[in-house]
Formats: sequence, C-alpha cells, structure tokens
Amino acid sequence: MKKNNRVVLVLGANRGIGLGIVKNLIKDKANFRIYASYRSEERSKELLTLAQQHSKQLKCIVFDAIQESDYRQLYENVASNSERIDLCINCIGILDDGTTFPERKIEDLSQASLMQAYLHNTVPTLLLAKHLKSLLFKSEQPKLIAVSAKVGSISDNRLGGWYSYRLSKTALNMAIKNISIEFKRRHQDSIVVAIHPGTTETDLSKPFIKNAAKKYIIHQPQQTGDHILKIIEGLSPNETGSFFSWDGSLIPW
Repeated sequence: MKKNNRVVLVLGANRGIGLGIVKNLIKDKANFRIYASYRSEERSKELLTLAQQHSKQLKCIVFDAIQESDYRQLYENVASNSERIDLCINCIGILDDGTTFPERKIEDLSQASLMQAYLHNTVPTLLLAKHLKSLLFKSEQPKLIAVSAKVGSISDNRLGGWYSYRLSKTALNMAIKNISIEFKRRHQDSIVVAIHPGTTETDLSKPFIKNAAKKYIIHQPQQTGDHILKIIEGLSPNETGSFFSWDGSLIPW
C-alpha cells in the first residue's frame, strides 16, 4: 500500500499518546486519511480543533470502548467513507481512575478495580479485531497495533505490585499473540503487534512521573507518537505477534 493512500484509525486519540500519534500523522506530508476516536467532547478540544483545521484529512468519531455496540457503529462510520483500514492503533487504557489504581500489595486489590482494568486495557483490542477485521483484511498489509506496557511482561517482572494494571496488560499481550495467529491464517501479510511506549508524560502517568524520572527517560506524547510510528513503518509480516519497546527492541512476553 502506497504511503499516501493509507487509511489510519487511532483509538483514544483525544489526549496523551493517541493525540501525539494524530499530530505526527498530520505533520507528515503524506495524504493519510485519519479516523480518530474520542469519548468526551469536553476532554477532546485539542483533537476537535485539529479536525476543524484538517477537515479533509481527519475525521473524529465519538466512541465508548466499554460498549460493544459502539464497535459496530465505529465500523459503520469508517466503512461509510473508506473501503478499508490499513492501520489501526489502539491507545485506550487506564492506570488510575479512582476505581483502578496501582496496588502495592495484594490486600489493596479489589474485584472492581481488576474488572475495570480488563475492560479498558484488554477487551478493546479484542473487540476491534472482531468488528473491524473485514475492513483490515481489505488492505494489502493490514496492521493492528496495541499500546501495551513493559510491566505486562511476565519475564521482566521483578518488583511485583500493580496487580490490576500488570494483569490486564499481560492479558492484552496474549490477546495480541492470539489475534496475530488467527489473522495470519486469514491474511498472510497481516501484522499484529504490541508496543510499549516508554514512560510518557500524560494524564495517566502524571501521578508517577516524579519517581519515574529517577530511573527512566521521560518522553512527551508527540515524541512517543513519533517513536511508535517509526516502529510501525519498519514492521514486516514475519514480525507479527511480537512485543516491541519504544526504541524498537523486543520485549520478552
């Protein structure tokens, strides 16, 4: 697929990493057709302003990731304007929303926080694959990308804690692996991967940035968006089912 003909869908595009990706796609001189999802108009003013400024390139879609009916509507919104999706990037996720938070010990865990984490961090990628596969399979080289997290790596876990977030991201990684196998059978050039974005200053990470800055490089959302898009650009079908870090290195499952 020629770069200037690609159709891109970005989920969770109203802020943070998702918005950073959209900004980079717009900045690129290629003629991407971008669909961007958001949930609340009040929290999406920058994205909606971008859509007004780039109305021929960027279309915004109201979308609630925990309502399966919204996935069917998302399909209809895209299919009514484009015959395919070449690249779908899922940036939806939660870490601390008042119900779900990074638990330090098992006593902090609750069923409600665990279920909330799965609903936002694991389920959306599965439902995107389920409802959008027919549009993806019309692409010459369909790519389904999920923003995951290194703390979801079982092999890399040396600190424990963060039960809800870790478990939901580990489940997401298994979902990516599973989807990659099925998609490969149905479209040999499909690419399905998880990407760890690195420590990025967003609303999600803001409460933890001060401590994280002692150990990690802190990226701004548009920097992270650029890193993710560069990884995606270099992917080949034989890398499907992989887990990448922001710098392009592989992370063990």
